[in-house]
Amino acid sequence: NLKPERSTEWELGLDGNFWENRLSAEVTYYHKSSKDALVSRVLPPSLGTGLTTRFENLGEVRNSGWEAMIDAQLLDFDAFGWNVNINGSTNDNKLVSLGGLPPIVSSSTQRQVEGYPLNGWWSRRLVSYNDANGDGIIALSEIVVSGEPEFHGYSSPRREVALTNAFEFLQRRLRLVALLDYKGGHLVYNNTERIRCASRFNCAGLISRDAS
Repeated sequence: NLKPERSTEWELGLDGNFWENRLSAEVTYYHKSSKDALVSRVLPPSLGTGLTTRFENLGEVRNSGWEAMIDAQLLDFDAFGWNVNINGSTNDNKLVSLGGLPPIVSSSTQRQVEGYPLNGWWSRRLVSYNDANGDGIIALSEIVVSGEPEFHGYSSPRREVALTNAFEFLQRRLRLVALLDYKGGHLVYNNTERIRCASRFNCAGLISRDAS
């Protein structure tokens, strides 16, 4: 009974060229809604099928944000050229509906929860800690965490910016390009540190009194 996902989107944008087309700029706002989104639904083991998940048309997802670009031809000679391009975008992602299903636990740290972004980071939050016995070491008994997992942040970037510089030499026969890329507004799970602390026992938090 699967159906195609259906998306509707509207955009509002402006663009222009200036100084004999040596400078161009664009800015766009977008709002996209996807319905009948395919959601990997967790199946109860009591079904006895051996399957643990099944895709169903359950979800509604919304994405909105801004996109902008500026392109400038700073130098334009027969023997040499210099072009600069900067573009950026923002994204606000939200799982509007799961079709009445409870939150889907995708992994030990990621969940699909209505009203929150897709694949959001969820975990118990550190509430407080206190070196009660004064030995300089924070033991598990001296740590208080929240009773239930709480939302920590996005798993995919909310802001992206790229700056490109292009230089042309030797009568425009040689082109060198340098790219700087930025992504932010999201969290990355430090699985390397988790392994070091949980099974290798060589992370700073376990063996250094100067650790945070």
